Amino acid sequence: MKLGTKSLLWGAHAFFLHPLQVGWGWQRLWGVPWDARLWIAFLFHDVGYFKRDQMDGEGSDAHVILGAEIVRSICGPAYADECYRHSREWFRRRGQPVSRLCLADKMAFVLTPWWLYLPMTCLTGELDEYVRRSRENHGRSGYTEEERALIFDGGQRKWLQGLQRYTLRWVEAHREEVVPGRTDESAMASGTAVAAHPQSATIREASRAFNTHRVADVSTGYLEPSDLRLLERAECPTRFAITDDGAGTFHWVTADREMFEGEMSRTAAFGLSDRFRLIMRRLREAGIPYVRFDADGGEIASIDRRDTA
Repeated sequence: MKLGTKSLLWGAHAFFLHPLQVGWGWQRLWGVPWDARLWIAFLFHDVGYFKRDQMDGEGSDAHVILGAEIVRSICGPAYADECYRHSREWFRRRGQPVSRLCLADKMAFVLTPWWLYLPMTCLTGELDEYVRRSRENHGRSGYTEEERALIFDGGQRKWLQGLQRYTLRWVEAHREEVVPGRTDESAMASGTAVAAHPQSATIREASRAFNTHRVADVSTGYLEPSDLRLLERAECPTRFAITDDGAGTFHWVTADREMFEGEMSRTAAFGLSDRFRLIMRRLREAGIPYVRFDADGGEIASIDRRDTA
């Protein structure tokens, strides 16, 4: 049986318990969730873990799709939007704001007692992955020294205590940034990122049928020569795609400040240059969520090229 299926049956996302925990988390943040449509979202938002091999990691954010579309069919687009944006990976990669459901979901984890969480996740095998991921991602997560000591140096109960403390801090830090579910399909997080190019008026009119996001086109001539081979590696931080001919790479630019700083720390540890991080910071300041680095890419005002230096 797949790990995701076990999680839904008797693990961290158990169908008979997790919706109640999310409701508890919602109540702690915004009061009793009297709207029945919210409970439908609580019930279905994680159903996409069914038959998934892993809970976190590359592509795991796609688990939001199935539940969000089920909720859309029952409750409408606003509640589907809450479900899409309950995943931090999903909304940050798409430059979207955090949803109320996301914070309620994280509060559910914070409120779960150790004597319930640890046995359930041990039985499914999830716990090993969660512990490993939390330690692998420490550079991007921004743990305090106390949290880091608990997560890295303690046993299972200490690890859980440290991660719950960090998660509570994260929830409180983003509580004022939440955007409730939206009915405007063009604003929703459900669409695939599509690069926007110069278009005629006719094409612009036709393109309104699709969700689009801005993508900066940057020449690799602005990067250090040592960056080029690193960008080609699949494990390169922030990279999510490569062009068919292998000549260019696509990277996300995270809107969330804390996550962005964590990712910049990961790029430094990976060996990418200060030039790379300078460009990424300029992109974030400009509110551009994606960038393509390519030898034939475009120019940047006020930054000198390295290949002509």
